[in-house]
Amino acid sequence: MCRKENKIPIVRLVNAYAEKEKENAIGISIALIMIGTGVASINGAMAVEGDISMVILMSAVILAMTTNVMAISQQPFKVVLWSFVISVVVNTVQIIYQLL
Repeated sequence: MCRKENKIPIVRLVNAYAEKEKENAIGISIALIMIGTGVASINGAMAVEGDISMVILMSAVILAMTTNVMAISQQPFKVVLWSFVISVVVNTVQIIYQLL
């Protein structure tokens, strides 16, 4: 069975970066945890300002902790990287939503 190459540029870019940086996976994973947790903290703080939005707060916490668990449980670097990308994208969209 032959694997097809992904045609979406961002997916190829992230996968190529994960393959290139396998040697530095631990250090980069630590940085990803710090950045992802920081973005989720901003999102969580905005969710409890004024009226509390539990859906946004819970999703921010779950996404941040999922990325942390992936790194701590020593999942492959590609899995940690994709978890970080998803977490930051969703949290950023939620921050923009809360700003509007």
